[in-house]
Amino acid sequence: MDDNTATIVYHAFTMCVYFSPIFTGIIADSWFGKFKIIIYLIFINLFGNLAVFGSSFPVFNLNDSKIITLFGLLMISIGFGGTKPCIAAFGGDQFQLPEQEQHLTQYFSLYYFTMNCGSLIAKLVAPNCREDIHCFGEDNCYPAVFGGFTAFVIFSFAFFVLGYAYYIIKKPTENLFVEVTSCIKHACVRKRQSKKKEQRDHWLDYADDQYDIKFIENVKIVLRILVLYIPLTVFAALFDQQGSRWTLQATHMNGEIFNGYFTIKPDQMQVANPIMVFMLIPIYDKIIYPLCAKINVLTDPLKRIFFGGLLASIAFVVSGLLQLAIERNFLMEGNVEVKSVNMLWQLPQYLLMSTAEVMFSVTGLQFSYSQAPSSMKSVLQACWLLRIGFGNLLVIIITGINIMDSQANEFFFFAILLTTTMFIFLYLAHNYKKDQTTKCSTNDEITEKRNCDIKV
Repeated sequence: MDDNTATIVYHAFTMCVYFSPIFTGIIADSWFGKFKIIIYLIFINLFGNLAVFGSSFPVFNLNDSKIITLFGLLMISIGFGGTKPCIAAFGGDQFQLPEQEQHLTQYFSLYYFTMNCGSLIAKLVAPNCREDIHCFGEDNCYPAVFGGFTAFVIFSFAFFVLGYAYYIIKKPTENLFVEVTSCIKHACVRKRQSKKKEQRDHWLDYADDQYDIKFIENVKIVLRILVLYIPLTVFAALFDQQGSRWTLQATHMNGEIFNGYFTIKPDQMQVANPIMVFMLIPIYDKIIYPLCAKINVLTDPLKRIFFGGLLASIAFVVSGLLQLAIERNFLMEGNVEVKSVNMLWQLPQYLLMSTAEVMFSVTGLQFSYSQAPSSMKSVLQACWLLRIGFGNLLVIIITGINIMDSQANEFFFFAILLTTTMFIFLYLAHNYKKDQTTKCSTNDEITEKRNCDIKV
């Protein structure tokens, strides 16, 4: 499999993982509720892991093993990806707002911290299990890798269920997705049929003959936030290339450190990201953000997202410069590539990307939850994740077209693309109007009132 094909396969799977949340988020908010959906999807994820685990044994021929593996990966993409918006929103439901606003912020940081903990374990342990353990007469042992993943899914399910008695479980009250789409459709029809003297301040206001003001305002909030998400898809296109292009870049680098005492495998360089995120999250939460608040810098979430995107662009500029150095020092001795550039030179780009992730992704999760109307939180969390699916689709398209004459130029192209879209986002952020419904009486409405005070 060549580099382009490997990149496409990797991003196709990631795309499926992040397309499924939009459907599960809608189902959770409209029919089953977050808790039940999480339980169902963990079972689907477990079934997919069992399928991949079984296909790794040498009892199947190559074609059957591929079919079972692809089926298992599909189940994992649905089960694993589908739980993402529900778990984030379900955790947020455990807090009373605005009284526990600070705890909510800490929760989303801790949530992201634990996700990176799992990523760290997988990226550090899996390559060693694959290469250093031998089974069934092979030089590697994929059953050990996939068996370990399956065991982790079983453990996480048991641990989650144990807390059932302590959870605040909110039941869905209506088929929200149908209501929202019907409201939008009705507003569009009435706007086309209306006369000039019946002009409204907002096109959705034409639906006020069938829907109450509060519901229409909530739909407006969701649409405004979705407009903000459009340029943010490019960030995901760059971020997820840590597992594809950056890993392929590492295959052309020397992984020996400490005078050859230890050798880093190319796919183990990805461990740098979760390790750095571990360190950066508390540093930003406890030191950098509080210090910035004292001088009124980086106090609003949208500006944090903007600067996080710019840092990701710089990371790809650095990776492009590193790629040029690799190409300049390219040397073949017989049929063997001489790898003269050390793999540790990737650390600066990983540091920049990890810092960008803390500012962009952690803030984005919190922003999506806090700004969403109480009945639409899983849906909006799913939309936040859906942009990652479209970002990976963008990578697939650009890689498939293959218009870049070198890998370095492709890195520079993505850097320019993200920088451009982040300035578009900054323009949209300045025009973003939060929900202005300030006369609230319920706890959920008080939350929405609080969000109106966030300045852009």
